Amino acid sequence: MRKLMKKKVNVFGKGVPVLAIFILGIALVSAALVPYLSNAITGNVVVDSPMVQEIGLVGETLGPGPLTLESMRGGESQTFVMQTTNLATDPITGDVMNLVSSEPVDGIDVSCADFTLEAYTNNVGPYYPTCTEINTTTLRIHYGPADVITWGGLQVDTTKVTVTFEVNAVGTYEFSSQVMDI
Repeated sequence: MRKLMKKKVNVFGKGVPVLAIFILGIALVSAALVPYLSNAITGNVVVDSPMVQEIGLVGETLGPGPLTLESMRGGESQTFVMQTTNLATDPITGDVMNLVSSEPVDGIDVSCADFTLEAYTNNVGPYYPTCTEINTTTLRIHYGPADVITWGGLQVDTTKVTVTFEVNAVGTYEFSSQVMDI
C-alpha cells in the first residue's frame, strides 16, 4: 500500500502522486454529497394587525365587540366607549368604518332618525357625529370631519359616545367599528 501511495501517475505529461489523486477524488465525492447531507431550515413568523379596536359600556371592560345595546326605552340614553390603539411605532392611516345595525321591527327599518349621538375623543368635544343610511338594516356613523385618520406610532384614541334614542325608536341596535386599509 505504501508503494502505491508513493507511486506517481502521468497526468498531462506531469507526474502526480497517487495519494494526491486519491485525496482529490475524496474531495470531489464529498462536495457532491454536501447538498444531500445538509438539513433544510425554516422560520415562521406570526404577523398581527397593528391596530386594535375595543368597545364597551362606560365602566365595563372593553373588548373587540360588537356591542349590543338592549333593554332601553325610546327617549333613554346609553354611553359607550370606543378605543383605537396603534400598536406599531410607525404612523398608520386607515378608513374608520363605524356601523349601526338593526333588523326591521314590525316593518320599520333602522333609520338615522332613530337616535342622536354626542361624542368626545380624548376628552375633546362635544361633537355630533353624522349618519348615513347604507341600507334598510345598516347605518354608517361619521365621528369627525373625515373618516380617514392617521394615528401616530403607539397612539391611543378613546371616544366616549352617548346615544339617545328617540321615543319611537324600536329594535336591537348593534354598534361596531373597524379600521380599514386604504
